[in-house]
Amino acid sequence: MRTKLFFISLLACCTTILSNENIDNTIDLDIEGVNIEEQMLFDERQQNFINSIKEQLEQTKLELNKYKTEAEKNAVIVKNMPKKWNHEVYFGVEQEINSNADWKFLDGSLATSPYVGMFMSKDGSKLLYDFQFLKTYIDDNEEYNRNRFSAGVTYRDSFKLNDSKTGNWGIRVGYRNDSYHWDSMKEQTSASSYSGYIRKGEERNEIWLRPTASLNMTPKIRLNASLSFRFIDRELDYARFGNEYSKTTRDWSNIQEHMIGARYTFDSKNFVSLDYLFVREDLKRTLLNTENFAMLRYFHFFPNRDTLSPYVRIALGNGEQKYYNGVKEVIRVDDVSRPRIGIQYKHNLTPSTSVLLDVYYRPQTINPDNGPKRDENFFLWFAELNHKF
Repeated sequence: MRTKLFFISLLACCTTILSNENIDNTIDLDIEGVNIEEQMLFDERQQNFINSIKEQLEQTKLELNKYKTEAEKNAVIVKNMPKKWNHEVYFGVEQEINSNADWKFLDGSLATSPYVGMFMSKDGSKLLYDFQFLKTYIDDNEEYNRNRFSAGVTYRDSFKLNDSKTGNWGIRVGYRNDSYHWDSMKEQTSASSYSGYIRKGEERNEIWLRPTASLNMTPKIRLNASLSFRFIDRELDYARFGNEYSKTTRDWSNIQEHMIGARYTFDSKNFVSLDYLFVREDLKRTLLNTENFAMLRYFHFFPNRDTLSPYVRIALGNGEQKYYNGVKEVIRVDDVSRPRIGIQYKHNLTPSTSVLLDVYYRPQTINPDNGPKRDENFFLWFAELNHKF
């Protein structure tokens, strides 16, 4: 009996051990199976995502290549397209009026000058071309005939400094022919005893050189500078040259006008400029003039882009004018003071057409070394019609 129970117990233990071992193996396999399937699923999703990204990138690359090809084609088309010329034509009239201290009109001082001009530039070009023709008439001399023609080209470009300040510079090279004459001589010049110097005509062939530059110091402050040199081949036609009749002379003269200053911008509608101007005119056998000015100018833009600009020019001390005769002898020296006050208005008739009006008054004090001091009142105005196309 005892032996039988022992064998039964031994058989139960073995059955239990085997059963437990199968359960452990089953659990381990289940756990490992779950991890592998999830990892495989994750890897598959990841690969699908990567593949989708690759497909999107490839599609984007194809699109970019397509756009690049179209852009290159368009760039070639634009490059090969004929450049458009832009024109601005203007017509105007200018008038000078001079009177004495009592506002009495001085005979021969009313000069009226109609003129026409044009600016031209090409799309994408840094060159600007200009042309002008002017003719002058004097009130008391029907024979007076003055004509002036000028043409020039300006190169314009921008620059950037190391400290990121930006600016613009340019240079204009131009030519001007300015001539006047009248054929009749004054009665006094016909007398054999007359020994003065009376001109009946003049012709100037001028070369202009004008470099300019501006530098933006801040968004509101800009510095400006310009130099102007006029080299003049000047021929004078004398009705009487001392005791001689109808003599001509020819000399090189020059005129310089240099300016430096600054502009302050308050906002998009208002700014003001303050400049120093130096003027020196060296006209052989005629005049040597030197003057210094301070110029203040205010600009206001209206909502329709009309512009109002009052200005004033203040003489910095008296200027000096030396007058010469035909043999370059000084015949008179004047101290002059010629300040100026004026206003300019530009009205836009259409986006392409505008009218420009300008008038200034210049009180003149002239103190010659060989005569009495005198005061004069000088006015100049002009009106101009501009059209762009």
